[in-house]
Amino acid sequence: MRIEYENTYLDIVLFNSIHQLMSPTLHGFDFMFCTLIFLTASKDGDAGFAAFSALVLYLLMWIVQFAFNAIYLASPRSKSMLAKHTVEILDDAFLEETKFNKSFFYWPGVVKAVSRPGFVAVYVTPHLAHVIPNRAFSTKEERTRFLSLTREKIHAFAKA
Repeated sequence: MRIEYENTYLDIVLFNSIHQLMSPTLHGFDFMFCTLIFLTASKDGDAGFAAFSALVLYLLMWIVQFAFNAIYLASPRSKSMLAKHTVEILDDAFLEETKFNKSFFYWPGVVKAVSRPGFVAVYVTPHLAHVIPNRAFSTKEERTRFLSLTREKIHAFAKA
């Protein structure tokens, strides 16, 4: 199965935002920092205000993170992410190609394929994914078939 698409800036920002929102590590770090703020502020006696302050700080940390991502991803160095991509499910590998690269990721090394709102992501390492927007698929069934076939390959070669 072969899919051709071109990512937009918003596709990449959406992927990074969802990826980070689903990160237990990032949530844990933010939670620990906010807990420290709560404990420090609650020593003055008003636990309600301390809890509210910690919650506001937690939300502000996420807003700053999203703003940083949006600014960082606007870099002119991101032109290879926004190029025309071709991905193909081969018998022995996942192929990804642009005018800048041609990469084969053999199935035993592919980590996972996930479905998220607006895109499918094929993780070739725990922190590197190929983001395929929904508009790359002509139908919802084609998207489902792509995801199923990719997962089948990953699981078949993981057992080998």
